[in-house]
Amino acid sequence: MKVSYNWLKEYLDFNISAQELADYLTNSGIEVEGIHSMHPGFENVVVGKVLEVNKHPQADKLSVTKVNVDKTQEPMSIVCGAPNVKKGQKVPVAKVGGKLPDGMKIKKAKLRGEKSFGMICSCEELGLLAPEKEEGIMVLAENAPVGEPLESYLGLDDEVLEFDLTPNRADCLGMLGVAREVAAVLDIPINVPKVTDFSQNKTLDNVNINIQDSDLCERYVGMLIENVNIGISPMWLQQRLRTYGIRPINNLVDITNYVMLEYGQPLHAFDYDLVSGDEIIVRRAKDEEEIVTLNEKTRKLTSNDLVIADKEKAIAVAGVMGGYATEVSEKSNRILLESAAFNNISVRRTANRLNLRSDASLRFEKGVDPNNTLNAAFRAVELIEQLGVGTVVVGAFDEYPKKREQVSIELRVERVRQLTGIDISKEEIRDLFRRLQFDITDEKEDSLNVTVPTRRNDITLEVDLIEEIARLYGYDKIPTTMPKGRITQGRKTHRQQVEDTVRETMLSSGLSEIISYTFISPEDYNKLNFSDESSARKSVPIANPLTKEQSIMRTTLLPSIMKILSHNFKHGEKDHHIFEIGKIYLPEKLPLDSLPNERNTLIFGGMGAIKSKSWLEQPQKIDFFYVKGMFELLLERLNIGFSDVSFKPEKHPSFHPTRTAGVYLDERKIGIMGEMHPAVVKENYDIDTQVVLAEIDLESIYSKASLVEKFTSLPKYPAVLRDIALLVPSEIPEEQVSQVIINVGEDLIEDINLFDLYQGERIPENMKSLAYSIKFRDPNTTLTDDRVDKVYEQIEEALKSEIGAEIRKA
Repeated sequence: MKVSYNWLKEYLDFNISAQELADYLTNSGIEVEGIHSMHPGFENVVVGKVLEVNKHPQADKLSVTKVNVDKTQEPMSIVCGAPNVKKGQKVPVAKVGGKLPDGMKIKKAKLRGEKSFGMICSCEELGLLAPEKEEGIMVLAENAPVGEPLESYLGLDDEVLEFDLTPNRADCLGMLGVAREVAAVLDIPINVPKVTDFSQNKTLDNVNINIQDSDLCERYVGMLIENVNIGISPMWLQQRLRTYGIRPINNLVDITNYVMLEYGQPLHAFDYDLVSGDEIIVRRAKDEEEIVTLNEKTRKLTSNDLVIADKEKAIAVAGVMGGYATEVSEKSNRILLESAAFNNISVRRTANRLNLRSDASLRFEKGVDPNNTLNAAFRAVELIEQLGVGTVVVGAFDEYPKKREQVSIELRVERVRQLTGIDISKEEIRDLFRRLQFDITDEKEDSLNVTVPTRRNDITLEVDLIEEIARLYGYDKIPTTMPKGRITQGRKTHRQQVEDTVRETMLSSGLSEIISYTFISPEDYNKLNFSDESSARKSVPIANPLTKEQSIMRTTLLPSIMKILSHNFKHGEKDHHIFEIGKIYLPEKLPLDSLPNERNTLIFGGMGAIKSKSWLEQPQKIDFFYVKGMFELLLERLNIGFSDVSFKPEKHPSFHPTRTAGVYLDERKIGIMGEMHPAVVKENYDIDTQVVLAEIDLESIYSKASLVEKFTSLPKYPAVLRDIALLVPSEIPEEQVSQVIINVGEDLIEDINLFDLYQGERIPENMKSLAYSIKFRDPNTTLTDDRVDKVYEQIEEALKSEIGAEIRKA
């Protein structure tokens, strides 16, 4: 946002420099990025009057002119090549010794035998924006004083402040909004131009406006101007627009742009004689509806776009660009002036989709004040009459379905002191709101009721008012204080500590951590052979997915890790071992009526060799037992007893039918581990090797885990070692056998280790041979052979009776 220093002084009486003003505003929260001088860099250029224009005797396209630049001197002879130079014109003249912005120095010259003592300049040569249809030299107003320096006449002795506005300060997108802000910061009165009420409480009989979608158009004001005379704008108006980088076009368009800069309210003019049916309809566009915009390009619209239409067609894209069919031209006799408040989100989406961004759409996107639209229209038609552009028809059509009311907020004085650290009185707070032109409607002993003008749509809460107090009071005046409050020791939660232990265990086991997307594709479940009825398919859909591959939230980590393993295998990384601690999302039901259950889950495993081949040993491939060993190491580090965990054969569509186990903690299933099904691995993921994975629900482990280290003293008494060999049915899991042994000798058995498993020759069919080493120890006394023998016999009897084991003797 650009702000003219000289224009600002028309509303305010202050005597500080532009730089001082910028410092004040920046300190109050309105950042000024920079200050630029409007002087384009020419020297010794003055206003001159063309007294004579004669054809050059030796050049058809040149003229020899007599120009008066000083009433006390003789007219100068200047050779000019511009086709529009005429007798009686006031023009900018660069005198001998002058300099133009491009560095060109003006010297006496002879052109085709005729002497020239200066140069009549065009806008381009002076570094100024030329009016849209102007060709040749710059023509000044008839009342321009001869001999006056051009920079003084055009008001180029101005400075422009470049604001970097935050999105919430839409009120400062107009000069009056900036003036109010400066008045509040400097605590000075503001002189707001008074406008004539051209409506006089009358409604235009020959204009009918119909708002069909009040959600997208909050207010629409229409005013009619007759006997329109389109022409060139006065020089002051042209130069004011140039200050803001806007090219002058004609008097009507320039007035609408001027009012937009002054009030922050975009306006648009329609040739009303080209509007069918004398009716303006504000409606949603029809899908595939087309409109030719002012730049003569055809635009296809959707039902999300808002248009201004007559009875036959769309004539403008609301808040974005007008239509070519109702463009104002020099032939126009009647115009309808539009001043409206359109929905900011609708305008932004339409402007982005059509790639049509402008100063007007920017203001609508930030949000205009609907209570400002009528005054902006009055200001525009007042200038139209003053500049002789047309005759205003008394009356206005003002459609305002639901008036926006001012917001009233209760402000607690003590809360102001708590949040700002300022020991401020209620009287001081009241005075700050006076400067902001906020009304105090009710006052209590410890609070104020503050009414916020609708132009400040960024203030809706008590904290917003407190921010206004702090910035206007002065951030630099807020004392530096140490923070107060109870000091607590910072530490990680139990869950975080458990996750750290899990992560350290996985890393120390040679695995690399991965982080994958929580969004997956429904096709991923097909790759894992999940049935249509599988509960895992009950996934939360994404409302606006970026791609189909990321359209649902995962209910298992298997798809994520399999994609990564497949990607690495295809790129030659065939020995890959990874883990992830991530979330899965389990909805209660679909469609959602509550948030899904987010569960932290651990998945780990991999493919290929664990260690590379060396001279000392052959490479060992990852298998079920290696993964199970990593999990048991994790249980040990989390101080979860092995007796609380069990592994049971499991059937799962993604895993090998005979090399998979469900993982149970306190008889409740918490996960699965095993070898992935060969068909899934090879056919669906193109991995030509064995993949072994384990997926564990960490939520079930947090409460069971203990991170307190427990120490036991070294034993005082020796241990007794005994081996036992037995035959058991093949379907009996080893875990069940060892549990029987532990249950019998619980008080004396310190350790039990399976050291042999055999099936084959000399072993009966459907049987297997197991051999255990058992360590007995009594922490309080030395064990005798008789006592150990007795326990050993009890173990043998229990094995026979409970699982049908046959004890093998040497």
